Amino acid sequence: MEMSATMNANRALIDARLDAIDRALLGRVSRAERLDVVGEVESRIDELLRERCGPGAEPSRDDVLAVLARLDPPEAYLGDEPASSPPILREPNVAPRMSGAASPSAVLERRAWRSGIFGVLAISATAMAALCLALSLAAQSLSFFVVGFGGGTLIGLACGISAVALSAASRCRTGWGITGLVLGVISTLLTLLATIFFVAELS
Repeated sequence: MEMSATMNANRALIDARLDAIDRALLGRVSRAERLDVVGEVESRIDELLRERCGPGAEPSRDDVLAVLARLDPPEAYLGDEPASSPPILREPNVAPRMSGAASPSAVLERRAWRSGIFGVLAISATAMAALCLALSLAAQSLSFFVVGFGGGTLIGLACGISAVALSAASRCRTGWGITGLVLGVISTLLTLLATIFFVAELS
């Protein structure tokens, strides 16, 4: 009677893990694929229990928990392609392999870095436009005004908008993202205000 109760308790632990994996895959893959993955995990659990306890031996609760601890959690099956190559067993003390695609965290950090670079370019172009404006007024040169101020304004506006967009896409994850957001907003506003002012003056 006691052995039967132990078997039922151990089976409940295993079924709970299999049910969690099935729920993780629900709505992501077909029913047949879910059954294949769950069946593969169940077979692997049985194999690990035989290796741990020996053929025909009844595993204890500690044995079952030790085997389940070696498996990946159900959340590991929530990737883009959970059924193509499901992680079944984690090797102890081994770092996870890096796939060819960058992690979401790395993508956000790269966007933040680009946002900061565009922000620096935007504020530099805006400063260049202001300098060219001053020189063109001093030299009374219309061509210098059009090329210098116009070109700097367009570059500053484009880089400023790009910096703000990339910062938003990176969720301001790092200092670069915050730098890009601040410089992008400042340069965009200055560029727009300068453009509006001179258009109004010319009209």
